[in-house]
Amino acid sequence: YYIKYYMATSVRLPEEIEEAIDKLAKAQNLSKSEIIKASIADYLAKHSQEMSSFELGQDLFGQFGSGKSDVSQKRKEYLGRHLLEKMSRR
Repeated sequence: YYIKYYMATSVRLPEEIEEAIDKLAKAQNLSKSEIIKASIADYLAKHSQEMSSFELGQDLFGQFGSGKSDVSQKRKEYLGRHLLEKMSRR
C-alpha cells in the first residue's frame, strides 16, 4: 500500500483569480486544488522547455566564419588591418 504525500503551501491570490479558479473548478467538477496543481504543472512544463540563448542560436554558430582559426588570438591585428583597408578606400 502506497500513500502519496503532497506538500502544503499557501498562496495569496487576487480576488478575481480566486473567483475564476472557483468558477472553473465548479464547471469542470474539480477541486480548486486540482485546478491550481494542473496550472502549476502546465507552467513548469512550458518553461522547462524554453531554450537558452545558446540553444536558440546554435544552428547559426560557425555559418559565417572567416575560415581563420586564430581570430580569437589575433583579433586586434585583423581589426587593425580591416580598419586601415577601409580608411584607405576613402
